[in-house]
Amino acid sequence: MPGIVDAHHHVWDLSVRDQDWISGDELAPLRRDFTLADLAPEARTAGVTATVLVQTITVPEETPEFLALAADSDLVAGVVGWTDLTAPDIADTLAELRAGPGGEHLVGIATRCRANRTRAGSYALRCCAAFPRSPRRDSSTTSW
Repeated sequence: MPGIVDAHHHVWDLSVRDQDWISGDELAPLRRDFTLADLAPEARTAGVTATVLVQTITVPEETPEFLALAADSDLVAGVVGWTDLTAPDIADTLAELRAGPGGEHLVGIATRCRANRTRAGSYALRCCAAFPRSPRRDSSTTSW
């Protein structure tokens, strides 16, 4: 029987990259490193057997780092990274990510969505988060 999949979690190492969104007294408890070593025992206790690691900030360096973590982890089944989907070389960037260490774990690219006013005066949501299905994923349970 398959275990539970945690479909969205984050890790970060403040000595590698600051997480400037963690500010103020309310978020002070989060202002520390969170690693896969922190996650693993909690996941086991909760019956989680696989997770999807999701980008924390919009810098291109984070995605290959997360893919490398996934390559060395039995817990991380997929990575949703970040890259500039509007860049003219996006196809090359995605190919490089897929070809690099852990690239088979890349299951999505997250982006910030924003509402843009259309000529008709209504708002259209502009987002790009699609990525070709990985052969490792069961497409009957995941779509985007």
